[in-house]
Amino acid sequence: MKTLKKMSALLVALVMTMFTVVPAFAEEITSAPKDPTSKIFADIKDHELVAYQIFKGDAIREDVTTGEGETAKTENTGVLSNIEWGNGINSSAFITDLNTAFPAWGLTASSTAADVANKFNGLSVEDANKVAQIAFDNKTGTPISLTNPGKTTVRQGYYLIVDTTKKVESGDSLNPAILAVNGNVTVKEKKDKVTVDKTVKNETDTDFAEATDSSIGKKVTFKLHTKVIDEVALANYESYFLQFSDTASNALDPVVDADKKVVFKAYLSEDDTLVTEGENADEDITNWFTASIVTGTGTADRTFTFTDENIKNSKAEDPNYAAGKHIFITYEATLNNNAVIGSTGNPNKVVVNYSNNPNWDGEGTPPTGTTPEDKAIVFSFELDGTKVAKEDCLSNE
Repeated sequence: MKTLKKMSALLVALVMTMFTVVPAFAEEITSAPKDPTSKIFADIKDHELVAYQIFKGDAIREDVTTGEGETAKTENTGVLSNIEWGNGINSSAFITDLNTAFPAWGLTASSTAADVANKFNGLSVEDANKVAQIAFDNKTGTPISLTNPGKTTVRQGYYLIVDTTKKVESGDSLNPAILAVNGNVTVKEKKDKVTVDKTVKNETDTDFAEATDSSIGKKVTFKLHTKVIDEVALANYESYFLQFSDTASNALDPVVDADKKVVFKAYLSEDDTLVTEGENADEDITNWFTASIVTGTGTADRTFTFTDENIKNSKAEDPNYAAGKHIFITYEATLNNNAVIGSTGNPNKVVVNYSNNPNWDGEGTPPTGTTPEDKAIVFSFELDGTKVAKEDCLSNE
């Protein structure tokens, strides 16, 4: 059995939070289903989704109304009966792994699909996560391709839905595997896109902006900014890699320490405004990141990184501590004699590299994505003047 620590393969949350359908199972069906099929609506643009059938059966659908008057709420609930194994799961291995994870369930090699399915009633979110991971680890066969966008008709049952997109666009990520039960369900994105922003200010500026001006030999300060994905999305990763990768014009020399690594500060903020001083100063998390040695000298661009190998380990007592919060990096650089004078300016670019596959199996190098590039520009200008004799100046008075 693959380790249960691989939270990256889990569902965002079981059906209770992802769909309106409430999972339930019954030993006997009390009335014939009007339609033995269900529909899965894929509502995730530019992603390829497939479904593995874990169980098949017959569903009873009925509207249940709770509350009265304006607070009344009607939900379409379902019970799955006549349960058999689906063709998308290695049932014997699935039972073995479930028995290891949940020994109190008392499952055996002779347990039926119905025996297993009925253990899923009333699961906590944590236990539901384990079940989803085990299903992910034991999926088999050829899955059903889900129309995107659109709806796919499937046999009533219990399905594991997996994002199999081969090429994910910049800033995007694969969706975590989720479990969906009988009834019509809609699969929507439950994740943030990752972006990065870079700004700069000179020694006299009070605010950061997309560009500033300076003179050779003077320092400017750069600010990098990204937002960590939210708690629901981050919880699906066993580890989460985050790295700022900077490329500075050869006209800019970052301030470095004795090891040629950039001197920097890192902060964690509840919002998108950086505060570095006073009672409301943002949390200093410089120790979360490691700066790399600056490469590039002379006329070559300077490249360097600020890396947190696993942001979920940065606050050991709370793996989701950084979820949904903003991270800022600040550092200084000196404008040198390579500076381009005039309106072209001297650009400084950055991207963020980040974990982008919550279904990663934990083996080899973690897959990462890259955000679209952002840049800030430092302009330098020379003053043109005309030299005149002293007596000429006096004659004009």
